[in-house]
Amino acid sequence: MATGSLGAACASVKLYANVLLCAAPTVLFGLDQGLIGASMFTMSPEMHLSSWQEGLVMGVAYITGALGGLFCGKLLDYSGRRFTVILAVLLFGGGALACCISTSADLLVLGRIVMGAGGGIAQVAAPILLAEIAPAAHRGAITSLGEVSEGLGVVWGAVVGWYYCEMDGGWRYMFGVGVVAPGAILLTLLSLFVVESPRWLRAKGRSEEAVRMLRRIGHPEVEYFERLSKEPLPAEDEASWVELICKSSKSRVFFVCAGVAFWSQACGTEVVIYYSPELMELPTVKQSTLATIYL
Repeated sequence: MATGSLGAACASVKLYANVLLCAAPTVLFGLDQGLIGASMFTMSPEMHLSSWQEGLVMGVAYITGALGGLFCGKLLDYSGRRFTVILAVLLFGGGALACCISTSADLLVLGRIVMGAGGGIAQVAAPILLAEIAPAAHRGAITSLGEVSEGLGVVWGAVVGWYYCEMDGGWRYMFGVGVVAPGAILLTLLSLFVVESPRWLRAKGRSEEAVRMLRRIGHPEVEYFERLSKEPLPAEDEASWVELICKSSKSRVFFVCAGVAFWSQACGTEVVIYYSPELMELPTVKQSTLATIYL
């Protein structure tokens, strides 16, 4: 009895360790949001950035992030959810490393472009992998972990920005300690421990591999999935962009979901976080960045 309980506990640990690792990539995007505003206090004087260059460095990551999220669908279907998430973390960490070692505004912007692309891909790929691994009974709560981890990343990034904001070359330490180091750790853990989506494996005709993987992590729905894998795959119900936008049965859902996503960004919370250290105008830089943490 004790051995069985211990085995069940170990299986749960494996399953929820995978769940937490799948939710973790959005932490990096939050880290960047939290520290980029504070980084300008030391980055701008050292790199001799004008006001519009500061805005470009901050905002270009969102432009490439939107493009990365928009065009990563084919990569998700072709290469798998796990590979796409790992690629996103690699791009984000590599872009942050380029920012760390940059000696010109051009290289800095290039690093931000790569970071944005990785962040945008992660924002799409990580929740999909998370939803397809999570047990159905807890899927709603588990998929919200991505947003929670991003919020924690913002707070962590603000703390890192506060700590290094008055140090010479502090912005390089912010990117190195705040993004590159966590990104390298996360990349290693994802590569070693995270499993592929069972839904994607089944769609690719690798159902037996999916069942073995689910057994390895102690997934509670492995028996159901094993029975399901013996049945023929259902016909794919794909819709074109025209059908998605114009067909009444699907367009309402599309516009509601797209509207929520758009207005959650258009309300400008990220802009407030980015510029709050500068807008506070408190007596010291430390105090201005500290105030950002409480936002």
